[in-house]
Amino acid sequence: MALGAGVAQQAQENFKRLATSEDTNKRFRAMVDEIIKANQGSKTREQIIALIEARKKDFALGLQKQA
Repeated sequence: MALGAGVAQQAQENFKRLATSEDTNKRFRAMVDEIIKANQGSKTREQIIALIEARKKDFALGLQKQA
């Protein structure tokens, strides 16, 4: 059982490191900029925020899989 806890702890540490890295921040910002540019003028602010939130969830799931 201790081995499983060690793996979970390592995965959590990897996720935390990925989530706070400068590269991850740049990729997320680029994604947000892309969403805004693609939808500016055609969607409301609230709709754009909803799109960003949905993509943020997918982005976080991708980071979890990497960890």
